[in-house]
Amino acid sequence: MAEAKPSIAHPADARAAAPFGLLAPGVWLMRRLRLGGKFGLLAVVTGVVLAAAAFAPAVTTAPGWVGTLLATGVCLIGYLMLSFRASFLADFEMIMAVMQKTTQGDLRMRASVGGRDELASMAALLDRMVLTLSAMVADIRSNAALVAHAGRSLAAGNRDLADRTEQQAANLEQTAASVEQLSSTVQQNAQTAQAADVRAGQVRQAAQGGADAMHRAVASVEAIQQGAKRMGEIIGVIDGIAFQTNILALNAAVEAARAGE
Repeated sequence: MAEAKPSIAHPADARAAAPFGLLAPGVWLMRRLRLGGKFGLLAVVTGVVLAAAAFAPAVTTAPGWVGTLLATGVCLIGYLMLSFRASFLADFEMIMAVMQKTTQGDLRMRASVGGRDELASMAALLDRMVLTLSAMVADIRSNAALVAHAGRSLAAGNRDLADRTEQQAANLEQTAASVEQLSSTVQQNAQTAQAADVRAGQVRQAAQGGADAMHRAVASVEAIQQGAKRMGEIIGVIDGIAFQTNILALNAAVEAARAGE
């Protein structure tokens, strides 16, 4: 497991260790050590006591000091083991209580575990997990409220749709009546159209006669245009003869003038 970041002792840690009485300093120390550090501390103290018990007779002639040293070492080992047991059980029971409340649906519990050991890290992870679950539950409740609101809006929309459908049915009945009237009107219009078709045939025949008369008129106009063209040619010939006559008259006048001289 990754080492937790060191933190400064907080007054809450002291309040958490207060119920332990004489074990409070040891509990505070055990909560500051990881599991390996705790066992290492117990092993070091035990080794020192055993070494002191083994080498004390060789360096001193007072057996009373040896007994006092051994008793102090044994007391220290027992104190540390009791502190370790008390801190572990208290923190573990706190975590178990929070987990039990969480499984029952109570997301308000928090694991107030001080220190920097594995149980403190587990308690911090548990708190974050509970907070995440609480946020998820809040989101689910919010989404459920939105769904309920959307359902109510959908129901209101369905009622409005039913009202509009009834109105459309009434409008369709009125439309059917109007269609019947329109059908009778169409039949009358069909009869009128047949009469108009007869009249149109008569008009078409009259128009055909007018067209024939127009063709004849066009043919007459073309004949007139051809006659006018011939008249134009005759007029041109007459103009040429007149021009030559004028020239001859002019020559005759010139010759008469010469003859007079």
